[in-house]
Amino acid sequence: MLLNEPGWWVEPSNAQLWSAVGARVGESSRLERMEAGRSVEGRPIYAVRFGHGPMRVLLWSQMHGDEPTATMAIADIFTFLAASSDPLVERLDSRLTVVFVPMLNPDGAERFQRRNVMGIDINRDARELVTPEGQDAEVGAGRHSGGSSGSTCTTRTCGPGWAEAAVWRPSRCWRRRTTKSVP
Repeated sequence: MLLNEPGWWVEPSNAQLWSAVGARVGESSRLERMEAGRSVEGRPIYAVRFGHGPMRVLLWSQMHGDEPTATMAIADIFTFLAASSDPLVERLDSRLTVVFVPMLNPDGAERFQRRNVMGIDINRDARELVTPEGQDAEVGAGRHSGGSSGSTCTTRTCGPGWAEAAVWRPSRCWRRRTTKSVP
């Protein structure tokens, strides 16, 4: 949440979020921002990549436009990763490749409502993939990958460079539950 005036917090829109964290992400040599897709109303859905390690992680937030808490936590993580001299950051960088999607439902965030502008709960769109937001989440989770390259997503659904950053092998890894931690 962004401080609006003393003692008051506001849930940020997509534009406010990127106004607050965009420069920090853009100036960091550790973080790379890319457009993962567009919402129904054409708002950009950005992904931020961190790290170069073999373990790949996809984290998204605000699938429900009225739930911004994790988005703000991700903004704090960006600050830590971008500016910290903590040795943990170097360890994470060498062991993980993390793609963050801080706001998957920017249209819902704009209205502070659970559903997207089509009235669809993106959580419930996993089978039909009617929404562009649901399609972006599914591509990022690796459910649309295939072939020897591990990727069949298009620039319409993924944006340039998104596939290489977010579609992991094996393509069905989202089904496995793991308890692995970074030592």
